[in-house]
Amino acid sequence: MATSYLSIHRITFACAITFAISIGQAGAQTPTQISPAIRNFDWEDATSKAAAPQLLSQTGLYRNIGNKATRAISDTSVVLFQVNSALWSDGSHKERFISLLPGTRIVPTDTSHFTFPNGAVLIKNFLIDTVYGDNSGNSRIFVETRFLNFRSGPSGNKWSGLTYRWLRDQSDAVLVHPDSGLDYTHNVVLNGARVGKRWRYPSSNDCTQCHKGDETTYRGSLGFITPQLNRVINGTNQLQSLFARGILSANPVAGKPNAHRWYAITDTATLEQRTRSYFASNCSHCHGNNVMHGQAKQDFDYFTANKRIIYQYDSTFQGDPLGAWVGMPSMSGGDLKWLVQPGHPDSSVILAKMKFRMDDHLSYSNVDQMPPLATSQPDSAAIALIEQWICSLQPGTTCNKLPWLPDETFWAEAEDPASIRSQGNLKNQAFQPAMRRGQLSVPAHIAAAGRVELMDYLGRKITLVPQGRGQFLIPQALTPGIYFLVAGSHRVSLNYIP
Repeated sequence: MATSYLSIHRITFACAITFAISIGQAGAQTPTQISPAIRNFDWEDATSKAAAPQLLSQTGLYRNIGNKATRAISDTSVVLFQVNSALWSDGSHKERFISLLPGTRIVPTDTSHFTFPNGAVLIKNFLIDTVYGDNSGNSRIFVETRFLNFRSGPSGNKWSGLTYRWLRDQSDAVLVHPDSGLDYTHNVVLNGARVGKRWRYPSSNDCTQCHKGDETTYRGSLGFITPQLNRVINGTNQLQSLFARGILSANPVAGKPNAHRWYAITDTATLEQRTRSYFASNCSHCHGNNVMHGQAKQDFDYFTANKRIIYQYDSTFQGDPLGAWVGMPSMSGGDLKWLVQPGHPDSSVILAKMKFRMDDHLSYSNVDQMPPLATSQPDSAAIALIEQWICSLQPGTTCNKLPWLPDETFWAEAEDPASIRSQGNLKNQAFQPAMRRGQLSVPAHIAAAGRVELMDYLGRKITLVPQGRGQFLIPQALTPGIYFLVAGSHRVSLNYIP
């Protein structure tokens, strides 16, 4: 990414007003505004999905998107913000923005429930280093931009999400179909060798798995809440800057020196503060008292100031008699009994699930790994933190901890850019089709067993011209996405990556 672009995002938050004005004036193009199709997007409405811009350049977010030297945020309502404890996303780097319609404000509280106005949009860019472990920024590229919009009305309040996949040449980003999402493999360099970094571009339905809240009973915004925003940037509290910028109707921590805030793993804070913050930011949107789904017997939230991390469990009481927010696992932990066993990280279910990852992109229903979706790479720094914390719960004893190195299940073979590959729960090892440059290959004995059909995600058939011995010609160009191949009793999902 070009230096001039990075410099824009290094502007301090205290200069947000100047930033917004400058990006509106710079360059020859008139500033644009985020498309109404983005602000009004409804993931449950077919007309709304059909109207979604097909390219990121059509959303109104960026000016000169195809020119790295002059690319910049165009909509002057878009404001940069930072969080204290970032959600783990397989080691990616993130940029976060919020945009409101003119004349609207967010009504905050000092905990997690904000009242968002209609048309509010949260925006997040994901970037990865194409040379793994290179933090210089020299190999960093955009891979994804997500929009999450809030709509309020007579039928209720809800969040809807759209995501765009950046092209490798960084010239633009293409819409990922809201119904199917996309499992992708990015080619990166690891220890001098080219490997594949797995990546999930979520469908709109995937977004609702975490952003279910209506902001009245349940929260749907995970990052734009007080404990995440409560931080000092360039001498000014970010919440005060957001209030001054007109994003918030008030500063929710004004006069509250002990207001809640979360901490990053690397912050100067107590072990318990950093541990609770990690659980709160990564787990509490599914595991807590005020969530719409998930297992809430373990309350990982951080809003009860006098709650300590306790690990006892009373089988008669069917809970923790001391009100602990970490207790007995509510889902199977295999041979491990305790969610947290003091002094024994290797016997604690929570750590075992943090270390484990499934082989397939789409195995999101499997609760053997945590989080169960949108990650195929363990968070090594968090694992080290939680190990240290579990050991600290039984002071004065030798910590029972086995050496752990992350396995390589999250790396795949580097992808042929013109290849297609089977994915997910529909994958059948005995049925391995391949598509390259308009040619579909199916094992001959499978092709002979029944009629071979290729369909898109809407069930529309793709024309196939038999060439004999399981070889087929596809006389039309295919767009990126998920396709379904049927041959006799066999069915497999195919993820086409151009």
